[in-house]
Amino acid sequence: MKKINIILVLLGISILLLSCSSGEMAGTSELGNYSYRSYDIVGNLIGEGSLYIVKTDSETVEGNWSIRNVHNCFTCGTQFGGGYLMGEIKKDSIFINLNPDNPEDYTKLVGKMEADTISGDWQWFRLITASNRGTFEAAKL
Repeated sequence: MKKINIILVLLGISILLLSCSSGEMAGTSELGNYSYRSYDIVGNLIGEGSLYIVKTDSETVEGNWSIRNVHNCFTCGTQFGGGYLMGEIKKDSIFINLNPDNPEDYTKLVGKMEADTISGDWQWFRLITASNRGTFEAAKL
């Protein structure tokens, strides 16, 4: 009787471990909510908001964002408002496109991930006219 109970317990633990590990690989993992601030090339605060990022596989991220223009920067691109984001992680670097549905007018974040922060550069790309750039920082909430 003891052998049967031990076998049943081990079988239950094995099933639990297998279901947890396969669920993690097939699903998403949350990187989390981040408080976001962006700065122009001179260092003036231009944007404040939030990023919500999930990791969909080993390199791909997606999520959403909401950023308000706090300095009336009209030449700082498409980083104001809100929407869907897509990107990728390579080692400790993250590359995020805030406007993945618009290849002619988009803002890209290129940053380093350290503990609970992401910091780096934002770049606005616009096909027809000039673009702009600056820095950003995001802290996990």
